[in-house]
Amino acid sequence: MDSDSGVLKLHPSLFLLLLVLGRLYPSPLDGTCSALRLAPFVPFIIRCAHSPVHRSREMAARALVPFVAVDCILPMAQSLLETLPAPTDLCIRQNHIHGTLLQAVHLLRSHFDSKQRTNSSLHQELHDIIGCTRAKIWLATRQNPCLLTRATFLDVIDILCYYLNKSKTIAPEIQNFWEATHHIILESELYTDGQTFSPVPGLIQWQRTITKLTLSLLVTSVSLQPMSLSPDAIHELTSGTAEFQPSLILSHLLCSKFLEVRFLTLETVLLWLEEMDSNQVKETNGNVLFLLSQVEDTLKKLAVQEKHPECLAKVLKILCHLKIETLFPWIASTSVMSEAKLLKWILSIAETRNISLEMQSVTLTLASKLVIHLMLKKQEKSLDSITQDLRQWVHLVAQSCGVEQQTEIRLTAAKVLIDAVPSLLANKQLYFDILDTLTLWKCIFILLQDEEQVVRDKATDIIQMIPHFLKACKKD
Repeated sequence: MDSDSGVLKLHPSLFLLLLVLGRLYPSPLDGTCSALRLAPFVPFIIRCAHSPVHRSREMAARALVPFVAVDCILPMAQSLLETLPAPTDLCIRQNHIHGTLLQAVHLLRSHFDSKQRTNSSLHQELHDIIGCTRAKIWLATRQNPCLLTRATFLDVIDILCYYLNKSKTIAPEIQNFWEATHHIILESELYTDGQTFSPVPGLIQWQRTITKLTLSLLVTSVSLQPMSLSPDAIHELTSGTAEFQPSLILSHLLCSKFLEVRFLTLETVLLWLEEMDSNQVKETNGNVLFLLSQVEDTLKKLAVQEKHPECLAKVLKILCHLKIETLFPWIASTSVMSEAKLLKWILSIAETRNISLEMQSVTLTLASKLVIHLMLKKQEKSLDSITQDLRQWVHLVAQSCGVEQQTEIRLTAAKVLIDAVPSLLANKQLYFDILDTLTLWKCIFILLQDEEQVVRDKATDIIQMIPHFLKACKKD
């Protein structure tokens, strides 16, 4: 398997053996003088990483982790990285490089995910890993023609960046590492070649990995200010990276011609917003919102132009998290889309046949936000121009409460009605006609009798809000 002739030699039992080894745990006897130590098997597993078969290399990478003691993981990862070739080497075997990088990736993930790290020399070992990674960083650049190994090396960089971001560590070698990573991203084909690629092995993996790494650095960039660092430290960390402008980079990713890049970017932005809503990242809330406010025009343009249904659902979901007032004026191409026109467009999507649950949920939510916004904005003005759209929305809400709908859709309808009660249903001014108003109240009573406990509980929140508003109306 590792012969100079390159002849493929695979034992029939190799796959099964690697699969079993990958499910082992480190032996409690490892490191003792017992003959049962697992260390003697490590060189053989490392050799399996040189296999010309992609699946064998992946399985060998997983199988190596249980054979390495916890305190030896970083030194082992470093020794693997040191075996990688230099750009001037005459014989560069991409299969060997890929297998070695996969093993380093799995070891690093195992180390940073482990809660049993006891090594007191962690800082020095991490410093050595970063230095070794920088020495081989050519593998992540255009000098390396293989996109598959480039993607795997970017995985190594991404793991290190994630840990460094969490540790909030500032040192000269780390600053140089950030700058080198920024340079790799900005000089990559994704940003400099007009996004034209020929279909080659590893293309999709590379696109996803470099997008993931870019988004990780965006999070780092927007979270610098809240860190407990001195102004000088922040200046040192960001110096030399003026070209790495978060808003421009994020807009570039959102406008990518590649589905994988757009989808991963939208998914990550949505995750940021959901974490903010759950107060998991309080210290960066303001900066993330500021970053998103700079790409609102890009998001609105993407919402109108996106053809892929999953990406469109993600875009609309992101817009649901933003304040509806900030979305207007909505400029689409050369025309300005009004609130009423946007509502009509969203409702037309909602009535499309065979749309996904996610699209059903997000169109109902966004349409409801627009309805509430329009009703409160017009108040004294005539609603004749949107009467038909309002009735269509009421019909959509009623349809979403039906027993034939999925639980997720009925739960979304309950959340929509919670928002509608204080502003539309428990208000002195009657925004809808009698029939539509009664239809919405009927929806509430239907949800209160829903067969799912979670839906009934959410509908109960609506009822709990009503007495307060009725009392407020009486006082007036």
